Amino acid sequence: MSVTADSIPQPASQDAEGTKKVVVRKPRGQYRNGIIQRERILESATELFARHGYAGASLRQIAAGVGVTPGNVLLHFGSKEGLLMAVLDRWTATSFQSRETSEGLDNLRSLSGLMKEHLSERKFIELFMTMASEATDPEHPAHDLMVARYEDVVARIAADLAYASQHGQIRPLDEHEISVCARRVVAMMDGLQIQWLLNPSVDLVAEFEDFLDALIHRIS
Repeated sequence: MSVTADSIPQPASQDAEGTKKVVVRKPRGQYRNGIIQRERILESATELFARHGYAGASLRQIAAGVGVTPGNVLLHFGSKEGLLMAVLDRWTATSFQSRETSEGLDNLRSLSGLMKEHLSERKFIELFMTMASEATDPEHPAHDLMVARYEDVVARIAADLAYASQHGQIRPLDEHEISVCARRVVAMMDGLQIQWLLNPSVDLVAEFEDFLDALIHRIS
């Protein structure tokens, strides 16, 4: 293994008062190139998993998309399943980032903003819908993650509805009513996104806002 200047620990320096300071160099060279290559592989894998599914997208196709070998992909992710998990983790990290700045109905209504953000990330919607469909098979590598993902989203929405119910924003709801409403919100989000993928003329955000208004009116 070659040794570069970046891989050699740098000695501590001292300031005028004799306090030791550790010199930290910014990553560069091969390390930085590795980070860039990893991101490019994730981009290629996201597009191909979304288009062809987990089984239909090969490591060779993913590697070819960024001009590397399948061996390079495995060097970064260990296996095809490891690559899929990294892709889904990346997708999860981009979701709900703009939400949960408030509570109750305000937070519930912020879902329309999330839907709007999704319009600029078509590949993530395609990826999610493809994985959700494939992962109904318990043997699929993403099965447990997708089950947990849906339960987490339902729980977040249910928490907003419970807060709204407890603080007089809507009428009192029992646990069953809250659960049903939360799952209907998720079902509407998924259903509208599928329709938008098939027909981009569908006004995804407006349709969802109309649904939320009707739901909130019904439970107020």
